Amino acid sequence: MNQNREELLKHLAASLKDAKEDGGAILLVGAGISVSAGIPPAQQLMKIAIENFPNYFTEEEQKLAQADSIKLQYNDIMTKLSNVKRKELFKWFIEGNKEKGIKKAKLNFAHIAIAELLKQGYFSRILTVNFDPLLINACYMVGMYPLPAIYDIGSVDRINPELFNDPCIIYLNGQHVGQVQRNTTNQLTQHDSILQKVVQSTGCTKTWVVAGYSGENDPLMTTLMELRPYSNWLYWLEYNDQILQKESHHFLEADEECKVIHGCDADSTFIEIATNLECSLNFIENPKER
Repeated sequence: MNQNREELLKHLAASLKDAKEDGGAILLVGAGISVSAGIPPAQQLMKIAIENFPNYFTEEEQKLAQADSIKLQYNDIMTKLSNVKRKELFKWFIEGNKEKGIKKAKLNFAHIAIAELLKQGYFSRILTVNFDPLLINACYMVGMYPLPAIYDIGSVDRINPELFNDPCIIYLNGQHVGQVQRNTTNQLTQHDSILQKVVQSTGCTKTWVVAGYSGENDPLMTTLMELRPYSNWLYWLEYNDQILQKESHHFLEADEECKVIHGCDADSTFIEIATNLECSLNFIENPKER
């Protein structure tokens, strides 16, 4: 039976209520949750990288950046920039750059709602492939104390997952101020065994929610596929009308334990989830109207 978005979000809220009683759910987030905060998505970021560092790219790549950037592969484009240049690029949008007319990223409603859900115990662990500190800042804003433990595993070559202390935020690929930011194919592949340990230790008996994450060209997506079956639901919050049509994503629509919810803008969706849970966001002025 097909369920509409509203029904599925209520189903998700029911799972989160149960999860709170059992230690909290797992949230995996990607770049999509920070777009409205001022951090561009991959397609736009590739174009900006090529425009600002043109000497590192072929004429064909420069033409595609202007006319048809969807034909470019994010990991391939990032491979052509040094670690220093990539870090500089992300810093422009996270901290701002007056010379280029770029404002620093600001918290959005998704970050604040997620932080409040973490504070209230609906989520126990947030896994993020993003480099920005916005979720940490949101935890300060909602008055979460003690703050969640913060783990940057982007630069480590070994971990003991049993030492993770929940509630926590785990930066899977590094932070923008960290030693390493993993976003090339080689860097992600080298890091795959670490990600497997994190995901496997988190387990398939927890409720999983995935938001703002495409899983395109990312070994992490294979790890998520291999963790199944998800015995306590996996909810995939999809911005578009359909998920990526790749083999690594087929289980999302084939497995009855997975529920794909389409049309999920991060801000409105997490406000709706918080509303369904009667999770107070009164400190935000009329969040539904802005």
